[in-house]
Amino acid sequence: MIDLSAYISLTKMIILATKDNEWNPYVSNMYFKVDPENNFYFRSKSFRQHSQHIMKRADVAWSIINTEKYEKDAKDKKALQFQGLCTRLSWKDAEKVSKDIYEKDMTVHTSILC
Repeated sequence: MIDLSAYISLTKMIILATKDNEWNPYVSNMYFKVDPENNFYFRSKSFRQHSQHIMKRADVAWSIINTEKYEKDAKDKKALQFQGLCTRLSWKDAEKVSKDIYEKDMTVHTSILC
């Protein structure tokens, strides 16, 4: 298995794809963090459209790319695509993730969804 953690750590934003009730796609740009077990986390308010979609359908897809070092002639250009299930954390788990992961970089200040 290829270790992608070094590449993932080069960027702070994902493009998250969700689906509405009629299965129409919706995308959002989200700041994210990853824990040592490679679980992705983001924070979002529950009234946001993507949050509403996730509460009804947990399957999501997301993509990341390092735009800051995306040079025209670079041979190691990468865009990574993922898919998985997104679950809302309990307040207790959200507090732990917030302390363990987010306190180091408080770029977003809302409740954790995934």
